[in-house]
Amino acid sequence: MATEIILPGILLVLAFFLKLSIDREVDIPSSIYAMLELPVDVAFLATSFIAAFTISATQPDSEKGFVYFICYVLLAGLAIFLWRKSSRQFDAGNHGSAIGISVINYLICSACLVRAIQLV
Repeated sequence: MATEIILPGILLVLAFFLKLSIDREVDIPSSIYAMLELPVDVAFLATSFIAAFTISATQPDSEKGFVYFICYVLLAGLAIFLWRKSSRQFDAGNHGSAIGISVINYLICSACLVRAIQLV
């Protein structure tokens, strides 16, 4: 059970720090933008788990997995939309709106990741 949580967590932390630090100056604005973008990484990690579930499942579960996969792809699109919206709000100086949108994005993507881990 612990590895089911630790390994995805390590992947997310690794992606976060690599995107933040490779060939970029690490400063507060770039750190904030990376945090606003992190739910997109969570959504795609969850989608990859759903894809693995679908590929490895037997016939009835593979059909269910395909439906999950379509839903997760759509939710990944929503995560990207919310990330872009929160970035625009941050650029416009509406920090409260940016945080609110980002929190909603984190909640949606985290719930998707938890469900994907449960399925795998």
